[in-house]
Amino acid sequence: MISQFFKPIPKPTRTLNDDDSTIDQPQTKMLKLNVTSTSNESSISSSSLNVLDISLNSDEQPIQPIINFPRRKICEKQRSFQSSWYKVYPWIEYSVQLDAIFCFFCRHFTSSISREKHQDILIATGYNNWKNISGMAKKHNSADSHKTSLAKYQGYISSKSIGAVTTQMNSHVEENINKNREVLKSVIRSVLYCARQDIGLRGHNNVIEYSNEDEHDLETTKNQGNFKELLDLLCLENEKFNINLKSLPKNAKYTSNKIQNDILFASSNVILQTIIKEVNEGSSVYSLIVDEARDASTFEQMSICVRYVHKLTIKERFLGFVQVEELDALGLTNSIIEFLNSVGLDITKCISQSYDGASVMSGSTNGVQVKIRELSKNKCPYIHCYAHRLNLVLVDVAKSVEVVDNTIGLLEAIYAFQSSSTLRYKIFSDVQKDCETILKVPQHSDTRWVAKYKDFYNEICIMGQSFGEIKKVIERVLVIPVSSASAERSFSTMKRIKTYLRTSMSTTRLHNLALISIERELSFELIQDPTKIVDEFAKLKNRRLQFTK
Repeated sequence: MISQFFKPIPKPTRTLNDDDSTIDQPQTKMLKLNVTSTSNESSISSSSLNVLDISLNSDEQPIQPIINFPRRKICEKQRSFQSSWYKVYPWIEYSVQLDAIFCFFCRHFTSSISREKHQDILIATGYNNWKNISGMAKKHNSADSHKTSLAKYQGYISSKSIGAVTTQMNSHVEENINKNREVLKSVIRSVLYCARQDIGLRGHNNVIEYSNEDEHDLETTKNQGNFKELLDLLCLENEKFNINLKSLPKNAKYTSNKIQNDILFASSNVILQTIIKEVNEGSSVYSLIVDEARDASTFEQMSICVRYVHKLTIKERFLGFVQVEELDALGLTNSIIEFLNSVGLDITKCISQSYDGASVMSGSTNGVQVKIRELSKNKCPYIHCYAHRLNLVLVDVAKSVEVVDNTIGLLEAIYAFQSSSTLRYKIFSDVQKDCETILKVPQHSDTRWVAKYKDFYNEICIMGQSFGEIKKVIERVLVIPVSSASAERSFSTMKRIKTYLRTSMSTTRLHNLALISIERELSFELIQDPTKIVDEFAKLKNRRLQFTK
């Protein structure tokens, strides 16, 4: 069984001189052996020898050269090693330099079992008593220590073989995963394209049959809808995608309407996670903007938006639509709180709220604003959309605080001084040449309080931590919404998505489509790299195809 691992190797490049049996030594790693003479075996040498021509590690095979073996006089007869012993004892390896044999297994896989003298010689010094080699080899072949070394070698070879098979299997699985992910990325891009353009994904007269959730649909019309027609176009333009898509199983094409819904759901989840992350990393507080409108199916849809500061930028983000059935203050409040909890926003971090003037929302006794204020456990002021009047009021409030008024006045004076003269402006810029950031003092306007506080906030952040408390105050002023226009604008998108031809659309699908369409900046990043959507899609449920390791 072991002999299959060993085959005679070609005649080595080392050569023997006819007169002195010396060897041309290659420049290789040397294995040093300490050799001692024994009374029973022929003495090789009494000093340390450099053995160059036997195996250096267990990954090699036993060195078994076939040459004209040197003859020596032993017991009145000229004797030498015979190459036929290789076949009888495959563990033998022969050193031309020492004219001695060693045991390959015992050298590289030593056993803790006690050994006899001849076994130590086969490991350390080499055996060359050719008269007694048959008896010695037979005895060594049956020794327990040799059998243990052989078993270790067989285990090593087996582990290498299994490891190689496992590596090949892992490589094949990884290749399939990468192919599946690339196909799914193209499918996701097609879905996102349709969602961003507010166009329907499916045809208007599709009859769909399913044997399971991932089953491809069977169309009874030549118009397959924008989504599938777009995929067909991609197949025409990209031969690799065409081959990979057609190679998928018929029951896992990932183009059915349920798969579309899963992709839309995964995409909206990724966008929401990004928004929540921005809120937490930025100001950590937010304002709530809510409005309601009726869709094409006569369902009451509540639009929920948030306003916050992130990286010195004021952002108003759309979070989604919520279908409401109870239109009283308590029902609307419960719907808002339930939605905020589902996306991971803490109501206690809400420091302001903005709605329209409907009494159910703005009522000072039992309106939604009162209930939200109670739940937020802070003053959480309600802001009605009086944009210009509110601007002037906040300017007067700022001027009534002496420190803020003086600071803004100083900045205005600096602006007037350095901007009224090109020479002074040049000097102002030249002084900052060695600075990493060149400051530019903006002109302030009493009728644009948001711009004023934004610029003031940027300047405070650049100046350092000494204005930490002022920074927090400015941050909260910037978070307070001026109007509820963001929620109003979301209804324009809703009307483009849920038309009279698409009135059967569920609220969940409407929410996902609207979020992708309105937050175009975030959805564009996902079109460029849909990796996060692929991972989210794979986590939703078990899939027939593998998308993650």
